[in-house]
Amino acid sequence: MTLNHLEISLIEEIIEANSSSFPELKEQLSRLNVSEREYTGVGIYVNFELDNQIEIYKSTIISTEILGSKTSFFVDSLVNEIAYELCLTQSGNFKFLEIVNNDGIDWNGKFKTFKKIKTVGNNL
Repeated sequence: MTLNHLEISLIEEIIEANSSSFPELKEQLSRLNVSEREYTGVGIYVNFELDNQIEIYKSTIISTEILGSKTSFFVDSLVNEIAYELCLTQSGNFKFLEIVNNDGIDWNGKFKTFKKIKTVGNNL
């Protein structure tokens, strides 16, 4: 499965916000394939296939790494912004993208449009 436009934008934003610490992550984006989307009620886990990804780090990451960004994303099916984070394996592979709504309601992940509001200044 392929990434949708929101998932691509979230990952690109996370990569940009963390580029000084993890400059090689951009290489993985073109290799990403979704293995499954797991709907949790309040959000989604977008799990990635690891087969196509390259091993970027050889033990520079001690354990699983969680990356985010301060840029806000809003989808038309929710009132408040969504929360999101990207989980990396120890070798720098993309494990999953987590997207959660902040409305406190069940959400099936559906939306028609989204908007991004970038924070001025340092992202992290």
